[in-house]
Amino acid sequence: MPQFCTIDDVRAINTRRTYDNSSEPTDAQVEGFVRKANAELTAFCLGRNWTQVQTSGFSGTYPEAWDALSQIAALKAAIMAEAAATAVESGPEQSGHVRTLLRLRKDALDGLLAAGLPGVSSDVPAEPAGRYADMVYDDDTDEPIFEMDETF
Repeated sequence: MPQFCTIDDVRAINTRRTYDNSSEPTDAQVEGFVRKANAELTAFCLGRNWTQVQTSGFSGTYPEAWDALSQIAALKAAIMAEAAATAVESGPEQSGHVRTLLRLRKDALDGLLAAGLPGVSSDVPAEPAGRYADMVYDDDTDEPIFEMDETF
C-alpha cells in the first residue's frame, strides 16, 4: 500500500499540536490515523481504476499526482488527529481548524475527481465532483460536518 503521508505531514498541518506518547492523541494514535488515511486513499484510487498508484516508483514518475494524493491523505489524517485532540463531537461544534481542513480536503478531492490524476492517464474517465461517503454535509450551507463512522 502506498504511504502517501506520514506523521510529519500531520505535524506540518497541525502546527499547534505536539504528538508524543503522552499527548492527546498520542503519536501512536496519529500513526494509526495516517495508516487509515493512506488505506482509504488507496481504496479511493483503486475504485477509480487508478492502479498506477500501487506501482513502485510512482512518486518519482508522477510527482504532481503524488503531491496531490499526499496532500489529500495528510489532510484526512490531520482532520482525525485534530478532532481527537479537541474532542470534537459531530455537528456544528467543530473547531474552526477542523472545518478549514475539511473544506481543503473536499476542494482537493473535487479537483482530483474533475481532472483525474495529474500527468497520469486512466482507463476510466474521472467521475463528476460530488459528495463523499465519509463526509456528511449540512443541507443549508453545503459545508462538511464531521461525523463518526458507524460501521464496525
